[in-house]
Amino acid sequence: MRLRVRACDIGIGRERRKYPHSPILGTDSRPFQTARGADYIGPMAMAFSDPWAQAWGAALNASSVYRKAAATWEGSIAVVVSEAFGRAGPAVFLDVWRGQCRAAREATAADVADAAFVLEAAPAAWKQVLASQISPVMALLTGQIRLARGDLTRLLPYTAAAKELVHLAGTIETEFPPNW
Repeated sequence: MRLRVRACDIGIGRERRKYPHSPILGTDSRPFQTARGADYIGPMAMAFSDPWAQAWGAALNASSVYRKAAATWEGSIAVVVSEAFGRAGPAVFLDVWRGQCRAAREATAADVADAAFVLEAAPAAWKQVLASQISPVMALLTGQIRLARGDLTRLLPYTAAAKELVHLAGTIETEFPPNW
């Protein structure tokens, strides 16, 4: 069964509220912690999975802060987890267009090949970024996140949008694989 999760049902966004029961989530809701440690009631999605990507897209579309910061940003982004020995692991594809996320899904090889920007990092680095232990800009500058495709100078005007994009990813109820 496929569960459709809307950002407003699980408290995605800047406001963090407890939901004792959600009609969308039903009785399977359970308390857990996000990457940032805030308590939520709702289902957890595995990091970089299709449900997680869809929740990220919903959070982007629900955020007025992101909408304003990304008002002129057009393009696609692939966020890739690099595995051992240089192999690509799970990835998420985002199609962002003028403050809206038109598509958010688990990335295919074609999505990664077609993305204007490809950000790649080890699992531990993504976990730190999602938990706000390190800023995405600092992770880029220190090499923890690598811009595998795209021009950094094209990203600079959208620094505020990129920060909000990552902030919203950190608000998603996330389960990390044990080896991360």
